Amino acid sequence: MVFVVGGRRSGTNWMQRILAAHPDAIAVPTEPNLFSTGLAPLQDRFQHGAVGAPVVGKLYMDRDAFLDALRDFCDAAFGGLLDVLAPNTRYLVERSPMDTDVLELIGDVYPDATIVHIIRDGRDVARSLVSQDWGPSSITEAAREWSNAVESAQRAGAALDHYHEVRYEQMLADPATRVPELYRAIGFDTSEDAVAKAVMEAGISYNADPRAPQLAEGKWRSSFSSDDLEAFLSVAGGTLAALGYDTELRGPAPEPASRATVPTTSDVAARPRRSLTGAVKRRVRGQRTPALSKKAFAAERLNQLRDASHVLDDALADLAARRFDAFAARISGPAPVRITGQGGEWRGRGEEGRAQLVTELSEDPALRGRQIRGDVYPALPLHTLVATYKTEDGCTHDRVLVLGIEGERFTTVTWHRFDPHLPT
Repeated sequence: MVFVVGGRRSGTNWMQRILAAHPDAIAVPTEPNLFSTGLAPLQDRFQHGAVGAPVVGKLYMDRDAFLDALRDFCDAAFGGLLDVLAPNTRYLVERSPMDTDVLELIGDVYPDATIVHIIRDGRDVARSLVSQDWGPSSITEAAREWSNAVESAQRAGAALDHYHEVRYEQMLADPATRVPELYRAIGFDTSEDAVAKAVMEAGISYNADPRAPQLAEGKWRSSFSSDDLEAFLSVAGGTLAALGYDTELRGPAPEPASRATVPTTSDVAARPRRSLTGAVKRRVRGQRTPALSKKAFAAERLNQLRDASHVLDDALADLAARRFDAFAARISGPAPVRITGQGGEWRGRGEEGRAQLVTELSEDPALRGRQIRGDVYPALPLHTLVATYKTEDGCTHDRVLVLGIEGERFTTVTWHRFDPHLPT
């Protein structure tokens, strides 16, 4: 097991993807917070002191037996998930940012597991947190949340055998060096292919802040007012300094360098500096741009659906005409490609993903047959084709294609290939 933790908006999702890019690893597809919201409250219902202690609301249980029971339960949950997702992989990578407060419990249950704690400049974290509708309502609250998360994880991590800290900024600046360093530290194979996939994954933004979606450090400098900065430093300046970040930075920074695979955002950096706290207050008071009416929103969604449906029609025409290169060329940059079939699956991105998809489609016997059923289920953000093909030998072949469409391009492609049905 590999557990990825870190304050919210510190890059835990990004770090999980970098680790799960390794061929021996697979990511837990959700953010379960199993230990923080499930097992920690359960632990509070037990005491391990004296059998006869009259403690209301607590049940005595031998501590070792309790931890063994938790381990059995977690092994059943995580092991069952691994058996379904990728039974031949060695590592399951779990991500729960809230677990910074329960690393001691994780260490007790999984002393053999690896903990990867990603730390990001708290000013960037606070900027991102208050920009979220679900986030804290002030820089002060965001600063306190970040500081508490970092310090709590570091205190517990000091007593763990397999605890590793990763700096967001260092990984971002030089993934070609930092990825193999991390892989070696946690025992991953550092083959050229494994590292190359992870480095490519490190350049892809996902689950980003829509106001500043690029992967970059120092975003706070183009957003914080002097009041925002002072509010942050008054609460978390000590933590920031202890981590080695420069607390004397005041003015706006040059525009953050963009990753080759991520859109540039010079227009974001060029905007006037405004108080994030003020922006949040305006949001709370309802002084934002009026939302679309239900009718206008429905009309906009309908237009988006129609546009995407036209792209889907053209793509399916390429598929029917066996223009597989043209079909794959619609895949946007490093968009993920997934191919399943015969009890296994393949995942990739970029040129590798496009090449593998062309090979798969070219060699698929179903697409050399005649389509006898084809149902399209258009939706946003994903469109689905469910099709059945019949080949000359009388076999029928079921296929499912799932496409994410944005503009004229595919943002994700999944091709499900099922075993043929023999003629009766």
